[in-house]
Amino acid sequence: MGRERAWAACLLGGLVLGGPQDGVPPTRLDATGAFFYPGLAAAPTAPRAALRGGAIEAGTYLRYLAARVGDRYLEDLAFDLALTRECAARGLARTAPVLARSAAAQRLAASGRSAADDPNGALRRKFATEALRDLRVDALVRADRPVTDAEVRALFARRFGPDGRKHGKVTKFEQVAPTLRRELRHGPAAPPEVRALRRTLLAKYEFKRTP
Repeated sequence: MGRERAWAACLLGGLVLGGPQDGVPPTRLDATGAFFYPGLAAAPTAPRAALRGGAIEAGTYLRYLAARVGDRYLEDLAFDLALTRECAARGLARTAPVLARSAAAQRLAASGRSAADDPNGALRRKFATEALRDLRVDALVRADRPVTDAEVRALFARRFGPDGRKHGKVTKFEQVAPTLRRELRHGPAAPPEVRALRRTLLAKYEFKRTP
């Protein structure tokens, strides 16, 4: 993500935010199941700032953001929606929303920050949406990932040596091959796999920008 895109993401994620003080949950899973959003986005008439002559309402600010950001995230949204629908159709990643929230909290802690450093939940929403995508991408890639015998033997050679004697004892290929095959299949999606999945799903679900 370039600086301009990062700025826009922070703007969308950090300034259109509700919190407990607003009487709404700070984070909600969108009805589509594709992303998390600030609860205040569901209350467009809620004031976000005071200004002489009339408060700035959430809906006004959302429209202002849309005018500045445009449709640069439209394809990203289409991909997230396609991921959600494909996983639902195939019965994959059913617990992804719950796991994504947990992953977001862990990522925040790993960054050296606490909830006090993210009072409106902006970072956690961003992290949760990214984790939601990653979980679904990994599930789909793993389900369809082909693993060849050559790849299994290459992993065996790296780990145990070509003849299985790397660690001073004999390890038979036949004994560990099923485990190695599962390991190769269940590794995280590599960037080329993610790009291929994105192309496939956008084509399958017929994504097309409208004038």
